[in-house]
Amino acid sequence: MTFTHPVAAAHLNILVEISHPAHVHFFRHPIRIWREHGHQVLIVTRDKEITHALLDEIGLEYIPLSKQKMHLWSQAIELVSQWIKVFWIIRRRKIDVAISITGLFTTVPARLAGIVSISDTDTEDDVLAHRIAFPFSDVVLTPAAFLRQAKVPNLVTYNAFHELAYLHPSRFTPDRHYLQDFHISEHDQFLVIRLVRWNALHDIHQKGISEDELREMIRLYEREGYRVLVSSERPLSAALEPYLLTGHFSRIFHLLAFSKGYIGESPTMAMEAAILGRPSVLITSRAPYLGYTTEMQQKYGLLHAFDCFEQARPFLQHEFLSERVYDDIARGREQLFSENIDLSEWLAQFTIEYATDRSRIRRKQSWPLS
Repeated sequence: MTFTHPVAAAHLNILVEISHPAHVHFFRHPIRIWREHGHQVLIVTRDKEITHALLDEIGLEYIPLSKQKMHLWSQAIELVSQWIKVFWIIRRRKIDVAISITGLFTTVPARLAGIVSISDTDTEDDVLAHRIAFPFSDVVLTPAAFLRQAKVPNLVTYNAFHELAYLHPSRFTPDRHYLQDFHISEHDQFLVIRLVRWNALHDIHQKGISEDELREMIRLYEREGYRVLVSSERPLSAALEPYLLTGHFSRIFHLLAFSKGYIGESPTMAMEAAILGRPSVLITSRAPYLGYTTEMQQKYGLLHAFDCFEQARPFLQHEFLSERVYDDIARGREQLFSENIDLSEWLAQFTIEYATDRSRIRRKQSWPLS
């Protein structure tokens, strides 16, 4: 990769904050690019779900700052504690630029410390985090599909989805060898179903797939000869434990890539399956409020989103694994990769160029791709 700005070669100290498993994948390639070009990168984390397990598997060192709290007041205390810790890390490590998803844990201490703060988001309904972080962000990055651009100050958009930071063909090649890590043979015909915990702030009052509906799907697809693998953040009854997915978390994309399809409540994993060319069904009441899943469905035809299981049932029973769906996938992926960039390369370059010369940014305009 070649940085085009004349001062981009200056070595910087970059702070990356990771507070969700998906952020590990989003930042892993930019971190490598920054380090290859001589920049120092410090990773700080919030212990949420399998975040630390992923970092450990990938081999990225990090400084843990807190563990996810469940109740609102505890989360408020955790947030303030994070701000204090991040501020002192910025001062002691002489950080030049802080970057994170949403910016919730970094923008306030970065502003107080007088350094550059970059936030990125693709989640329109994470309103509280946006209200806290955006006023303190020097720049906010979003996909071009983001629905609430008018609400974002200092906005820069890019033609990509978050998942293309790690699943763009230049970043990921599926390998059947890794199926054995999940106790899957190369001849198994299997589906992946994903359930989330529903404890994030943007999950309040939202809903997806019940345990009875999960059982219904398992019966349906087992009758058709498929093995069903369930990845669940929340506890399930003992009868469903044999279906629970186990294995190396960092290699889940290889599993998705060779599955027959994905069904689940996680928009991120639905996007991942879609980009990998698998039939992908998202079942969540959040679906209408997310620009990236809406564009993936309406523009590229690679994802099928439903507000609830009742709406999804006819599609799951009659169309999900049909030839028509696979034909749509072939056309949609060709268009997707022709119209969207390698986000990791773009983000790595943007961060260095912006941190070294902020005057080049014009508000409410997309950053040039050349």
